[in-house]
Amino acid sequence: MLTSHRKQKALWAEVVDEELGACVKKKMRPDGTDLLTDLTQLLTKTLQGFECIPSPKFQELRELAKHRDKDVRWLSLELVGEVPESAKILFRELKPAPKNGIHIRKLKIQSELNPDSDSEYILLPLHSKIMKEIASDLISVKLIPICVYGPTGVGKSTFIKLIASCFKRHKYPDIIYVQMSDQIDSRLLLGSYHSTDLPGQFVWKPGCLTKAVLNGHWIVLEDLDSASADVLTLFDGIIDSGSLSVPGYGEIRKFHEDFRILSTCRTFGGSGDGRLLEKIGRQWKKYQLESLSSLEMKILLASMFPNLKYLAEKLSTIFNVMEEAKLAFGSKNRLLSLRDFLKLCRRIPRNLDFTKPASAVKIFQECFDLFVASLYDQSSRKQVAEKLGAHLNILLSNVEYFCGAYKPVVSIDINSRLFTAGRYTVQMMTHQQLQYQQT
Repeated sequence: MLTSHRKQKALWAEVVDEELGACVKKKMRPDGTDLLTDLTQLLTKTLQGFECIPSPKFQELRELAKHRDKDVRWLSLELVGEVPESAKILFRELKPAPKNGIHIRKLKIQSELNPDSDSEYILLPLHSKIMKEIASDLISVKLIPICVYGPTGVGKSTFIKLIASCFKRHKYPDIIYVQMSDQIDSRLLLGSYHSTDLPGQFVWKPGCLTKAVLNGHWIVLEDLDSASADVLTLFDGIIDSGSLSVPGYGEIRKFHEDFRILSTCRTFGGSGDGRLLEKIGRQWKKYQLESLSSLEMKILLASMFPNLKYLAEKLSTIFNVMEEAKLAFGSKNRLLSLRDFLKLCRRIPRNLDFTKPASAVKIFQECFDLFVASLYDQSSRKQVAEKLGAHLNILLSNVEYFCGAYKPVVSIDINSRLFTAGRYTVQMMTHQQLQYQQT
């Protein structure tokens, strides 16, 4: 049985092998030595028990922390312990600082859910790798615009919120979210003159982009693919020139050092995705979030819904079958996403006894409402419902009943003020409660 200290060393040895040893690009010093290997070996030694490094080496690492290569920069920042305090939630500190000498923080990206944490997010291994790269870009001195793209419902906005929370940016004005559309123009982002209570008097008010540039806020552009050409040109100019010309205010030549630009972009899995990303601009650093694989969906389900862990294989298979069936019936039908899968898991009662045949019927009804009822025509609904029933061992007669003849029972209990429609019951509000809520 390993002691806690030995477990800690074994864990770190695995991390060094997996995260740092996987780097295959060679970064060479002027004298021909391999810089990345040198840094990796130094970090490995410190993780085996060393807590201090010589001052000359420390000064060299301070310079390497400004290196243009992100791998070199990240290793150097880990060694000198200069990751910003606001980003410490990304990492885990293993040892207290020594009384003498320069302390090296032994930091580790959390690639799985920490059971001791009260975080609502579950970070999968692939997302952990992307998160590390984005965090490296965000702590860079240079302004690096970041675009996270992927299918609808894959978790792009949630992923950015997680990264922002790691830097203690939880709400406005620390982080500003802007839902992009063709109705958003550059004037709304930069600012304009507004009338006052006095007739004929106007005052200039800065827009959200101007506030972010001056005060060091983060700005997140949701669905950048929907932005107008005017807005895309505005951000291209900001990224290229490093300055911002604001009508009514003047030219801002120096941005606040904490100002950052992030965005999300929807892709649809077709040949047009390349043109869509090219339209956004090559200046953006793009990170792709792909749809979860069956294995990742099982990990997610077991973490968020422990009561359904024995159904993980079955539910993920059903979701994949329903997703393929909807694609087969044309573009008129709404495509499924991770949101639909999580909604199904939330709807299944926690106290459901899965050994009883009636439980399969209840799961079938939830799947039918979420995946089948929204199909465009009756024949399509029947075909998909039969596939769904086959995976849940539901009789064909029952499938046909739910497709055509089933009508939910509606009832009202005046004494307990309960309204029931089918499988769901809600509490009715009194007139006084409704008035109180409206006020």
